[in-house]
Amino acid sequence: MKKELIKFILQNIFYLLSTCFFAFLIFLIIKKKINQKLISYILNETCQIFSLFIFGYIVSLFKYTIKFTNNFAPTIICLLVISLLITYLLIELFIYSKTKKEVFVHILTLFIYVIKAELVFICLLRKITFLKFISIYELTIFLTIIKDLINHISNKTEDEVSLKNDSPIDCKENLFKTRKKQLNIVKKELLDNYDENNSIVISGLWGSGKTSFVNALKKQLSIEGNEIVNIQCGVECDLNQMLRNMSNQIEEIMKKNKIYTKNNGVIHKYFKTISLMVENTDYKFISNLLNIIEKNDTDFATAKMKMNAELKKLENKKIFIFIDDLDRIIDEKSKINILKIIYESINLEKCLTIFTMNFGQLNSFDKNDDFFDKYIDYSINLSNVLFEEIVDEYSSIFFSSDLINTLNINTTRDEIINTIKKTNSNILYSLEYNLDDNEKSEVRNSINKFQYYSNNPRKIKKLLKTMENLLNTVNKTLFITNTYFEGKYSSVNWIEILFRIALLKVFFNDSFNSLYLLNNIKDYKKIIKYNNLYNCILHDIDEYEIQDLYQLIIYEIYNKDFSIEEKYHQQILRELESNSLKLYNYYSYIYECLNVVNNVDYAKKVLLAIEREEKYTMYLKSKSNHYLKYFVEHYSNRCIFYNFIYYPYGKQITLLLKNTIINLNEIGCHVDVESINKCANEIYKQYFKRTIDKLNQIVIFLNQEKITSKNFNFYCISDILDAQDEILNKTETIIYLKNYFNSAKITINNTDDKKLIVKDDFLDTIHLIDNMLDILKTWRDIIDYLDEKKIYFEIPNYDNFLSIKKYMDKLKNSFCLGNIENNINNIFNFIKLVENLNIEKMSNNQKNIIKEDLLKIILSLEQQKICNHIEKKFWLQFKYNVHCKFFSKNQLEF
Repeated sequence: MKKELIKFILQNIFYLLSTCFFAFLIFLIIKKKINQKLISYILNETCQIFSLFIFGYIVSLFKYTIKFTNNFAPTIICLLVISLLITYLLIELFIYSKTKKEVFVHILTLFIYVIKAELVFICLLRKITFLKFISIYELTIFLTIIKDLINHISNKTEDEVSLKNDSPIDCKENLFKTRKKQLNIVKKELLDNYDENNSIVISGLWGSGKTSFVNALKKQLSIEGNEIVNIQCGVECDLNQMLRNMSNQIEEIMKKNKIYTKNNGVIHKYFKTISLMVENTDYKFISNLLNIIEKNDTDFATAKMKMNAELKKLENKKIFIFIDDLDRIIDEKSKINILKIIYESINLEKCLTIFTMNFGQLNSFDKNDDFFDKYIDYSINLSNVLFEEIVDEYSSIFFSSDLINTLNINTTRDEIINTIKKTNSNILYSLEYNLDDNEKSEVRNSINKFQYYSNNPRKIKKLLKTMENLLNTVNKTLFITNTYFEGKYSSVNWIEILFRIALLKVFFNDSFNSLYLLNNIKDYKKIIKYNNLYNCILHDIDEYEIQDLYQLIIYEIYNKDFSIEEKYHQQILRELESNSLKLYNYYSYIYECLNVVNNVDYAKKVLLAIEREEKYTMYLKSKSNHYLKYFVEHYSNRCIFYNFIYYPYGKQITLLLKNTIINLNEIGCHVDVESINKCANEIYKQYFKRTIDKLNQIVIFLNQEKITSKNFNFYCISDILDAQDEILNKTETIIYLKNYFNSAKITINNTDDKKLIVKDDFLDTIHLIDNMLDILKTWRDIIDYLDEKKIYFEIPNYDNFLSIKKYMDKLKNSFCLGNIENNINNIFNFIKLVENLNIEKMSNNQKNIIKEDLLKIILSLEQQKICNHIEKKFWLQFKYNVHCKFFSKNQLEF
């Protein structure tokens, strides 16, 4: 019984499968999932199946047959081939995991080939029956449908374009409200006056959403049963290629509407005739296409007559031919001449040509209105979309609830959007208000540019994306504490400030770049070219607090990398906070703590973890130390001023930096003393430059009150500036200056408010000076510490393995970092150690470790050209001694 059941299944496996497939096919037809294109594929496969069947049957009549001793052999062969294909599918899915759709389509194609081969095979065996033939046919058609469905699903997914990207859309629902209304009007105009027009223009500026509007128009026209031909011009246009493309698309339309067009038939000959007419003429310099047509009048007229006769067969169908981007052709004369050629060639029955472009680019030539009236019936200008409408449309895309919930400021999406709209209006009003006779042209250009970009969806999308990135970055940096929400910053509208910076960056990028390169907002203000933008866009910038915030965001925060993924960023922070560091994330830790959150405590954790990690190679360790060293030496300039002096924890951060420098020095990663001096210099100079007016007033007041220091008598601000070198180079001088301002603080506090109206302002300034001097003292302590250390490592006990190993680790790190000039004493001590080192008492493992470290240190010194710093003969003799004492003949190469 079991054998008979197995035999039945093997012999009728195709019948069982085909029954299921056929039922599925009927289901698809009922659900109208099969389109015209798929029907043509099915008919094509049907022809192939019948052709193969006839071929196999005819061959079998000539007694060319195949015989097997086992009756199940054909079925077994078929199953083996299918198994191989399934295996092949799994392998390809694993190898090409990112392109599963293409893999499935490829394997399905192979399955169809196998089934067709099976059909011929069965015919040669003379075992073909009607039921088997139908089964094979149904299976082939089923797989063809599956292929088409996979492609359809994939294309549908690709069509669902994210509105965040600058990509055209083709759905009416995704258009702006203003454009939806215009779409209905344009569609009605095209359909109602179809027979009265030959060609029209849909005109829109680049970035205005013209492509999306036209795509939606095409889709709406197609829904109503009209046919669409798409021709893309591009930067370089090949006229013959355009004509061939047009011919092929119209032929496809005829086939789809069940009108027979033989190969090289009427349509092909018509466009071929036009192509031959201009083939020997440089169409870039055609002055009058009609002259060419007249010379070929008979051929052209006959071809056009036949072409029109073919098109009339479409009956109620209309063909809309869209010619896109004609204005983007580089050659200026070609734009006009191609327009004329296309107009003459497709001025046909049932056809309406629609040019989609910036008509202003075409109309700028020396052509009068009569010229364009001849080739273009009328032009439709794309309606402007107001800034408010664009922002409302994109607000939910960019300022999502997830982003709003993560912000450390109390705001909502509606508040952000309202602030953006209001600020945009205020900026435009400020620009127009500043319009006077002296600067009319410059300001007018700025106004025109501003108004153009404010109605440009592409620019607004970029503006909102920049705003979102900026908000996200500031949230991860400045907003991690309450510093910028309290005191003088309590009334700051952060959304407005960030929007103004984003707008300057996106709308006036050249001005933003100039501001960034100048490195100072005050210098930027002095340039007449940018003065109005400065006053109008960076509003209230003259207030010290606001100016400092602009300076901070533009020069520091804006340069942060806000491409960091939020989840990964949070994961790295959690690992840093819990001190559960992973080896493969070390570079991410360093980047995060030095470039994103500027947390020195995190840097210390990473530093200590690197030292504990035995698996970490010396190269990676030196690289990580490089990062830390760079951080310490460059934690100055602009960010010093803000993060140290204004930041409440500036003193604590400075102390952490001091500890970090000491730790770096202890492991041989030495920080340059000159860099530390430069760092202190920046703190002093930048602060006094910014507060020079206030300090001058304070000094004058103190002179009037006869407040002096034991060591300094300051008569004006220049005396303080002149004392700069002494202040930076002596800790005692910093203390004396600190005492001077403490005395000043007491005097100002005791002064009557009526006598000193700016009392609070003076006290704030002195408070910041006090912070700065404390920080300078810490830097001075660091310099003194480094001067004492002089990058000197104490020679270890020659007989103690651990002591020697620790000493060599310090040398490796120090030499790898290129500090050879500052390590001359350590180099000679290393040579002395090697000469006195006795490894005979050590274990074999310890011997190998010491030898490996010796080799690495010698090679490192060789790479840094040690012979430029010590006598070459002496160094060569040292290497020879090492070779003889520690290594066999082949272990050390010189």
